[in-house]
Amino acid sequence: MADPLIILLLVASPEVGDNVTSSMSASAREALGPQAHVLVENRRDLPSDEEALVLATKAHAKAVVELRAATGGSGTRMLLHAHVPGQGGWIDRTLTFSSIDDPSERGRTAGLAVASMMPLEWRMPPPRVAPPPPEKRTPPPPVKEPWREKVAIDLAGLVALGGARPAWGGQAVVRVDITRVVGLRALGGVRFGSVPDADADATTVSFGGGAAFRVAASPSDAPRWELGLSGDVLALRQSLRREDVTESRWLLGVQATAEAAWFFVHHVGIVGAVSEELAFGATRVFVGPDRVATLTPFQTLVKAGFRLRF
Repeated sequence: MADPLIILLLVASPEVGDNVTSSMSASAREALGPQAHVLVENRRDLPSDEEALVLATKAHAKAVVELRAATGGSGTRMLLHAHVPGQGGWIDRTLTFSSIDDPSERGRTAGLAVASMMPLEWRMPPPRVAPPPPEKRTPPPPVKEPWREKVAIDLAGLVALGGARPAWGGQAVVRVDITRVVGLRALGGVRFGSVPDADADATTVSFGGGAAFRVAASPSDAPRWELGLSGDVLALRQSLRREDVTESRWLLGVQATAEAAWFFVHHVGIVGAVSEELAFGATRVFVGPDRVATLTPFQTLVKAGFRLRF
């Protein structure tokens, strides 16, 4: 904390009232800074210069100012007689005021004159105003992509056409969307039929997977209807059972599917599909040494069921 700046003000004129000296002290303190203090001492007569300096030393004042006022017909004159170290002795200023000037304004002007007599280093610089902190800009909340279902499960019954007699069965498909258009899927199914020429029951188990494509849909994150295509690679296990004898074989195959779905509630809909299945090889059926039938590698599968989406 800086040392206080004390200025001793000696007043010996009855024309100078308290309203003048108080206004004078306030304006000097305002100009010099909060460390400045003006001590006012009213006297009948002003002391000599040597006595004034002694009084300043006793009051621990760095400067002493004598104020004398003289009132004439045209107004009031204030005489300031000041001693400030480093200013080359005593300094005199004369201020002239009109008779209509307000006393407090006279004191304010005199206080500013006293402050101007002080050395520049005594004058406290105006307080530094810290720049306002940078405005904190709240980043906009991340835009969330509207939630949509990305997993669909189909449970459907099917009929397989292409052999001597149709086969019946069911299929389950799980599809996971990668984008709004492309997804991956896995499937498994079973169908049951017969081979009359061999008097045998036929069972085909299939499982595999591939890619699914949504080619059209109603404009919504949860579409009311949608159309799709898919392609799968299959592993097929064909089995024939005649009396107590069962023979089976594994084949690879592919399947292409066109499908349509309509949702009567948000998560549940009806799905229908048509698939063309091709097994890589025909299965020939023998009874003893005679070939009695051949299982065609081509099958048309017609499916209908329910689709659940999550």
